Amino acid sequence: MQCSNSETASEPAMANPVLTTEALSRALIANLPGGAAFVVDRDLRYLLAEGEALATAGFKPEDLVGQTIFEALPPDLAASYEPLYRQALAGEPFEHEHNAHNHTYISRGTPLRAENDEIYAVLVVSYDISERKRVEDERKHAEVALRESEAKYRSLFDSIDAGFCIFEMLYNAVGEAIDFRYIETNPAFERQSGRRPQPGQTMRELFPEAEDMWLKDYAEVARTGQSKRFIDYHVDLDRWFDVFVFSTHNGGNQLAALFSDVTDEKRAETALRGSEAKYRSLFTSINEGFNLLEMISDESGHPCDFRIVETNPAWEQQTGLTDAVGKTLLEIAPNFEQQLLDLYGDVVFSGRGRRTEYYTASIDRWYTVYASRIGGEGSRQVAVVFNDISDRKRTEEQQAFLLKFSDALRAEPDADAIANRAIQMLIEHLQLDRSYITSYYLEDNRADVNYQIGNDSVPPLPDHFVLSDFSEALKATFEGTLVIEDDWERQGLSEAEKRNSHNLGMRAMVAATLRRENHPLWSMVAISSRPRRWMLAEIALVEEVAERTWVAIERARAEAALRESELQRVREQSEREQERQRAESLAELDRAKTLFFSNISHEFRTPLTLLLNPLQDVLSDRALPTLHRERLELAQRNSLRLLKLVNTLLDFSRIEAGRMEASYEPTDLSQFTADLASVFRSAIEQAGLRLTVDCLPLPEAVYVDREMWEKIVLNLISNAFKFTLAGEIIVRLHPVNHHVILEIEDTGSGIAPEELPHVFERFHQVRGVQARSQEGSGIGLALVHELVQLQGGTIHVSSTLGQGSCFTISLPFGSEHLPLDRIKASQFLPSITIGATPYVQEAELWRPLRYLRSSAHPQPLPDSSNARVLLVDDNADMRDYLTRILSESVQVEAVADGASALVAIQRQLPDLVLTDVMMPGLDGFGLLQTLRANPQTREIPILLLSARAGEEAIVEGLEAGADDYLIKPFSAQELISRVNAHLQIAQLRTTALREARSTIQSRDELLSTVSHELNTPLVSILGWTRLLRSTPPSPAILTKALDTIERNATVQAALVQDLLDISRITVGKLRLNPQPVELKSILETVIATVVQTAEAKTIDLVWQSQPDYDVQVMGDLDRLQQVFCNLLTNAIKFTPEGGSVTVELSTLLDQAEIRVRDTGIGIAADFLPHVFDRFRQARPSDATKGLGVGLAIAHHIVNLHGGTIQAESAGEEQGATFIIHLPLLASMTDEQLTQSEV
Repeated sequence: MQCSNSETASEPAMANPVLTTEALSRALIANLPGGAAFVVDRDLRYLLAEGEALATAGFKPEDLVGQTIFEALPPDLAASYEPLYRQALAGEPFEHEHNAHNHTYISRGTPLRAENDEIYAVLVVSYDISERKRVEDERKHAEVALRESEAKYRSLFDSIDAGFCIFEMLYNAVGEAIDFRYIETNPAFERQSGRRPQPGQTMRELFPEAEDMWLKDYAEVARTGQSKRFIDYHVDLDRWFDVFVFSTHNGGNQLAALFSDVTDEKRAETALRGSEAKYRSLFTSINEGFNLLEMISDESGHPCDFRIVETNPAWEQQTGLTDAVGKTLLEIAPNFEQQLLDLYGDVVFSGRGRRTEYYTASIDRWYTVYASRIGGEGSRQVAVVFNDISDRKRTEEQQAFLLKFSDALRAEPDADAIANRAIQMLIEHLQLDRSYITSYYLEDNRADVNYQIGNDSVPPLPDHFVLSDFSEALKATFEGTLVIEDDWERQGLSEAEKRNSHNLGMRAMVAATLRRENHPLWSMVAISSRPRRWMLAEIALVEEVAERTWVAIERARAEAALRESELQRVREQSEREQERQRAESLAELDRAKTLFFSNISHEFRTPLTLLLNPLQDVLSDRALPTLHRERLELAQRNSLRLLKLVNTLLDFSRIEAGRMEASYEPTDLSQFTADLASVFRSAIEQAGLRLTVDCLPLPEAVYVDREMWEKIVLNLISNAFKFTLAGEIIVRLHPVNHHVILEIEDTGSGIAPEELPHVFERFHQVRGVQARSQEGSGIGLALVHELVQLQGGTIHVSSTLGQGSCFTISLPFGSEHLPLDRIKASQFLPSITIGATPYVQEAELWRPLRYLRSSAHPQPLPDSSNARVLLVDDNADMRDYLTRILSESVQVEAVADGASALVAIQRQLPDLVLTDVMMPGLDGFGLLQTLRANPQTREIPILLLSARAGEEAIVEGLEAGADDYLIKPFSAQELISRVNAHLQIAQLRTTALREARSTIQSRDELLSTVSHELNTPLVSILGWTRLLRSTPPSPAILTKALDTIERNATVQAALVQDLLDISRITVGKLRLNPQPVELKSILETVIATVVQTAEAKTIDLVWQSQPDYDVQVMGDLDRLQQVFCNLLTNAIKFTPEGGSVTVELSTLLDQAEIRVRDTGIGIAADFLPHVFDRFRQARPSDATKGLGVGLAIAHHIVNLHGGTIQAESAGEEQGATFIIHLPLLASMTDEQLTQSEV
């Protein structure tokens, strides 16, 4: 405080009479509570210093009196007070307010004058005005706060979500509260209550149904002045409100209420109680242990213990502790693991959940623990969930052991080694004193110890035991499946038995016995020479080891017996033969079924062919008498009807056998359907009916089998015509959503409701209705149904008896619903005349008057050379017919069977063979195979004629080697066209076969070379591998072996890469990764890789680079290295020892030139044009030096770079030069660069 007060000095010579009066001075200072008085002379030296402020500042009067302000005060304070003191010494008083030591002081300085009016000192008096300043500050702050509070109150009043109102209580004459009047409300009042009171309006007016309890609560607040909060139900509003009522202190009757709608909370509270009960039930019923802990810290704040706040029943079950709540972990478990205490502490401080597994050695248990902090930062509570995983951990250990155990047993060579290995591993894993395997022979009353291993502390067991000598306890080993004994001496053994067990070191035992058909086979026994409490996991392990050992031993014995027993081999071979015969029998049955359908087809179609074609020929004669024409037309029509019926029956046969395969093509279904319907127009209109065809254009093509769709449409229109005697037939086709809809509607006799479910059944016919004919097989609609399903569509019928029927087919657009392998590209629409003729002619038969049409004349075979055709058919009529139609342009020789055909071919080779398939003796397929097997006749074109219909028959014929396959009946024009086509391409075919032979020969040579190239390094690799496996190698041998294996593997990898490159070139998939590359560095890298090979043959490898600058091209670095390496490797390979190989790099205009020149064996002039051909080598002996594909690959890669490669040689033994030209990067245009990147 002294630092803020001025002091007055009183010189002895000029002592003021007033100040010399001690009593007056003391009285003055006494009236300065909390202040001080100072007298400072003109030298600014303290003459007097008294007051409470001195002690507050830590000074005594003697610390100041006699000292100047510069000596007593810090420099900064002395500098601040000096001008004030000098101001007062100059005669001008001062007043200074300042703060010091948490107090506020005001100091007033007054000049002291002597009698001569001379100023000799300054009196400074300091007053403590802290309280006054505090009151003033509080008042100012209160005024500001009041103004702010009023604004905030008004804002809060209007903006709070809670309803608020000020009201005045109303009482009756006896002082009972009867109502209250609203004085003011906020906007939320109306939102919360749904009512808007006006100032002065009473509660009864606003809420007529309000309960009196509200008035009682409000009256209590008004009477006591104590605020009150309550939650209550408002019947009038059917809502719950949380209300806080308090007095405004403006009068005992004026209150304020703050309320909120808590209806949702009240309802949720009810649900929450049920939820809490549910989760409490979950908490108490989960299998995982749970406890809530609270951290206890030591003086330094570190966790020293945790108090248990809550536990669940599972925690008590897993720990065995009860009444633990309220206790600390160290109280209930003094040896509690420190690592868990540290983990819990880390969770509290970091807030991060932690998971761990730990092992408790004292109880031999494993646990998994998850700890998480409860609450935010600063919380000291940890929730811990843990579970006993001991069984899982032991299971994992056992599984690991069993995996290792099984692997070890598989590595053993025989049953004895397996048994000894199993016993040894069991002893080591369970730390046993002995383990053995014993076999039981009850009929001989003995047990044999087959295998045993024990430590040195236990004597070996005898090889045999007499079962009847076993004690009752030991008999359990072969009478049951599992014997467990912790201490034999507790079994009540006799003294002799105890001594015997002790001598044999058998105190505790687990014996697992395998039994078959309730008879003991053998036991695996685990022995401890000391008492031992066997754990369940150990017992289970002994059982599993016993089972696996038995299986392994039996497998080993079985394998040994299999190797040694010829009888077993014969038996297995016999079983396989029987299985093969069964498979062949099934295949034979399938072939017999297929053959049956083929024979049926042949038997029907051959006579039909001989009916229809001669009829067509005769009817084409315009001079034919009318009578004969009518009879022949009758025969033709019925033959066509028979053909239609045969085709339908065969279609069903193929569908039944699963051999009907569709071929789907994109089709303009609207045009195709309209054309099919129009075929019937003449017959329908001549019958007095109307045919309406309304086929709208479709947005896209529809995938159908055109032949099947033709049969579908023709069958349905034919059926409609048959049962429609008057009216019309309508064919509509239009798109609906993603489908195309075909409707064929008639005004015919209709179908009875009971018949509708059977319309599409096979051989079902509707009887008793009017129709143009009662003929029919009952399979037309059934076939339509099957064919529609094959198109991926659906068909249904609606009908009204006596009014007509409507058949509706729905097909999806697109091809996603169809098999991919059956979809074909669009082709020209086939002619529908031939296929529709039987349907139309049958329809015309149903009319009273028929107008029949004749078939067109066949086109004659155009003039051709005097080709010779050999015709083979067992049917004389067919031979005569075919000879007649073919003889106009070719020479025909006809024979009756395959054997005769072979004789004729041996006599003179024909230009073409036309043969039937089904013939006695040597049939068409046999003849085909014989001719294809003979090199002299292999290239003769062979056409098969057969009545076997269907795509599978065509495929079979073509796969057998036929050039073409014609199905009976066929038109003469079709046969002539095909024969002519095959004769014309025979010469081209001969040329192609000749080239193919050359290619095959080259590839055969390639396969031979590849086999040799692959086998040579492979033999070396296998030889060294077997040597390393059979004999432990020395380091030198091992190094040599690895080098040899690596070198030969590298050779094989290069060979495989060459073959892959040739394959990519063949299919056009060899691609480059072009980028600017520098040729000089590439060549130097390649030269470095082959220099060692050149040195090994003492070949002088010369590198010459004329430009001293970088030569850049746009190229694939790896592929260019491959080209250069190939050329250099070839040059070194074909250059004898002592020769030279020169590599030159130069530039020529806008190209880089690379030359590889050698002094090797050279290239013959006749081979030089073929040097870059695939699989071509100059001499057969060169085949041992490579595949003949390296230069072909190099040629292709250089071409891909836009360059050229050529070979030059003066001849054999004159060396060779390979020259490569590549475009320089600087000379390439933007278009060339873009093309190179592509």
